[in-house]
Amino acid sequence: FPVTIPDEYGMYFRLPVGSCSTYQVSGLRLGCLIAADFDVILYDTNGTTVLASVTADSSIQNQTTHGAYNYLFTGTTLPTLTAGSYYRLVVRPSTGTGMGPVQYFTFRTDADKSAILGNAADVQYTSRTNAGAWTQDTNRLFAMQAIIVSLDHGAEFQDRNTPD
Repeated sequence: FPVTIPDEYGMYFRLPVGSCSTYQVSGLRLGCLIAADFDVILYDTNGTTVLASVTADSSIQNQTTHGAYNYLFTGTTLPTLTAGSYYRLVVRPSTGTGMGPVQYFTFRTDADKSAILGNAADVQYTSRTNAGAWTQDTNRLFAMQAIIVSLDHGAEFQDRNTPD
């Protein structure tokens, strides 16, 4: 990490145009060992408007096992996202205490990352410090996944699959 450690970090992502027209994200699957409470936040395309959030309670999670955990946006209507547009799904400590280590991968090149993801630009590491400007790193990828619960292919896709 740089000298100034980001307090918000996660994924800057999009579903590619042609994969669907709209979709919904219900939360985050995160590889971590949690030391303190933290927030999971889904930001709109502008990087400032919160579309959904949830606070993860560290007292509920097993504190001795580094594993993958699901954090779901509950008690809210899930926002509808548009394919081709970038969104941010990030974690941020809820208190002054750091949340603990989060696993990530660093790729040597975009080609290495594309070999796994299909297109390196579709998912990027994003971070910021003290609500400042966001930065992206195309070669770093956190061990986190958006939990996608709804894909709408729209009329364009339905027309292609309708027999003549």
